[in-house]
Amino acid sequence: MGFVASYLFMKVSIILLLLAVANVAFAAYCSGKPGDYHVNHEPIWSKSSTLLKTHKFGELHSIGEGRNLMKLIHVYGSSYQMGLAQGELLKE
Repeated sequence: MGFVASYLFMKVSIILLLLAVANVAFAAYCSGKPGDYHVNHEPIWSKSSTLLKTHKFGELHSIGEGRNLMKLIHVYGSSYQMGLAQGELLKE
């Protein structure tokens, strides 16, 4: 009886573990599209930006004035596509 009970316990434990992993994997899914309620109420620059370069998966803008001039990059796509765009847009 002890062997059967431990076998069933192990089998139920494995099933519960697989269900937990499946739930975590599903919860980690991201569609990449924020809803309408994601609004930036504290922008870092309120004036318009200057478009410097474009790429299939992103854009490079310049914002600020004088010593406060900085580059702003907007990339989108898969991780590989965003990295590719970042490299191409920021290379000198």
